[in-house]
Amino acid sequence: GGRAAGGPGGLLMNRRTGYLMGDLDMDVAGFLIQPLNLGGREDADKGVTMLHPYPEISGSVAITDHVEDAGKKLFFGGEFKDAQALVKRGTGSQFKFKFFVQSTRWGSTSKLLAELGPVFAGLNNSGGNSEVGMEPAAWLPVECGAEVLLKIREREGPKRPKPLWTEALELCGGDFAEVARRLLEEESI
Repeated sequence: GGRAAGGPGGLLMNRRTGYLMGDLDMDVAGFLIQPLNLGGREDADKGVTMLHPYPEISGSVAITDHVEDAGKKLFFGGEFKDAQALVKRGTGSQFKFKFFVQSTRWGSTSKLLAELGPVFAGLNNSGGNSEVGMEPAAWLPVECGAEVLLKIREREGPKRPKPLWTEALELCGGDFAEVARRLLEEESI
């Protein structure tokens, strides 16, 4: 996530465009076969951005400051040329980058919190009652590591890859894992 002129923002993590980085009309050396993901419907003029675990990429922003293990931190954006240099030198892996065009934006923090529902009702700074928490949550926020978010999910023969949301819910365990199991069963029918 993050904030910009358009309000709080984020990326859809599981929407492929059907294109690879090599399909773009730009120098993408080191990343030719990486999938290009659709981050949302806004910011079409911003070009390609990325998620990665490399703090040394200039201009990138840490989005997991609270994570103590440096190897599990996640960064957003940064200089693409720096990413290419890391891969070329062999100090970075092309498979630890996830590339996106566009993003998702909410007009205001209160709109985002309203969509998140009762899970985040306590984060509303407006004081008193508000629309936050009055509707059922449209999202189930969970925290998972960079290795889950950056995993490349490819078919293995006829077997579909495990969706990101399924793996995240399974890692939560308990009722969440059971919900993931049931939904996957329904999809396979």
